[in-house]
Formats: sequence, structure tokens, C-alpha cells
Amino acid sequence: MKEVWSLDEWKNSFEDTFSWEVGNGREIRFWEDKWAGNLNLKEAFPRLFTISSNKDLFVCQAGERLQNSEWKWKIEWIRNMFEWERTQEHQLMQVLGYQRVKLDKEDSWVWKDKGSAMFTVRSVYKVLNDDVLGIERELYGYFRRMKAQPSSHLTALRVLEDKIVSKSNLVRRGLCMNTILCCLCGEEEETTSHLFCTCRVS
Repeated sequence: MKEVWSLDEWKNSFEDTFSWEVGNGREIRFWEDKWAGNLNLKEAFPRLFTISSNKDLFVCQAGERLQNSEWKWKIEWIRNMFEWERTQEHQLMQVLGYQRVKLDKEDSWVWKDKGSAMFTVRSVYKVLNDDVLGIERELYGYFRRMKAQPSSHLTALRVLEDKIVSKSNLVRRGLCMNTILCCLCGEEEETTSHLFCTCRVS
């Protein structure tokens, strides 16, 4: 699911929308994933991550189950710690103390949408749509506040909405073109983003 979400460039918001619920710990990366707070442990304890012996550790590999069925966290380091690093290790263990590994249960994603405790297609659409609309509102507001000629405002809005008469847009509307390469540089497809952002001639 996380990979699919990333295809449409919502990667940064994925873990703001879902959270891990720890089960057996086989799917959750100990340092990289957000499962024990708002930050992943790599960001929360960067020094400890640096001296950890296994940076690709999964949660299930970061401890062991005792005979009384209790879970004991056991993380290995590449060297002996300095005293101040032991203080950080103690803080890490305090954070881990709130987590319970349940070996008889699979790890799972929990939907964090405030308006709905249940994951539905409608709730996902609402989150994604709100993200897009928020960005568009900011951009349109910025253009309205710009001190520029009305023609410049119009051009900026047409670029934002991809309504520039580019070869790519003409082909999409059914017109036949001898070539779709940029009329200025002749190197790449003539799209709105190319004309206004990446064309070396324009």
C-alpha cells in the first residue's frame, strides 16, 4: 500500500495518515518506520542509529521473548558506549517500554483519519483531495496577490492549469503534428512544464 501511495507523490504524507500497530514485528523496520511515536527512531535517536550494529533491523529482531512470555528489548551496538550515549539508550528503552510485541498477531496499518476510525475508499479520497485543494488554494492565492500585469496573471494561471497551447496539448486534443519536440530547443517533448521550467532556450 505504501508503494502505491508513493506513485502519486503523496509519499511524505503516508505516515501522517497511517500508523503502524505492532504485532509480531516482522514487517516494521525498527529504525526507519514510524511505529513508536511521531518520529522514526532513526530521527529521534540519530547517534544511536549511527552506532547500531544492524541499521536494517526489523522490530522482531530487536529483542527476544522470555520464558514468562514477556518481551525483552535487546539491541546490539558496534562498540562500547560513552556515558552520554548510555543516557540516550535509557531514553530509547523508555520509549520502547510503551510498545508490546505480540508474536501471535501480524503487524498492521491503522487509519488515522480524524473524521473516521474506519478505512474506506471515501476517506482516502477525502484526504488526497484536501491535500491537492490546499496546494491549489495556496497557488491561486499567491497569483492573486502578485503585483503584475493582468496578462501575466492570465499566463501564470494557464500554466498552472496546463492550458498552454503546447504541442503535447494539441496532440492530446486530436491534432496531427509532424513532431512533438520543442520548437525552441528541439530536444524534448514540448509540454507546458518543459516550456516554462526545463527548456534550455526559453
